[in-house]
Amino acid sequence: MTLYWEILLHLWKCQGTDTLCEDPEAIVGNVCYQAMKKIQTIIRDDCLDDPECFRRMEDIVRVFEEMGSDGGSRHDFG
Repeated sequence: MTLYWEILLHLWKCQGTDTLCEDPEAIVGNVCYQAMKKIQTIIRDDCLDDPECFRRMEDIVRVFEEMGSDGGSRHDFG
């Protein structure tokens, strides 16, 4: 499934069918913009050093999970 459809499906599951009555491209665009702002904040945090890299990547994967996507095999640690 593509990220676009993952986002719409996630919103439909969380917010109901009324969400899908709006412009799907605008909805996905807004979700993506909000996610990019979160990712930018994580990446720009200069007070984290190299041992914090794993935590940063985990934070980024969580942003994708909030949108209804995942980190794929990169997040399958167990």
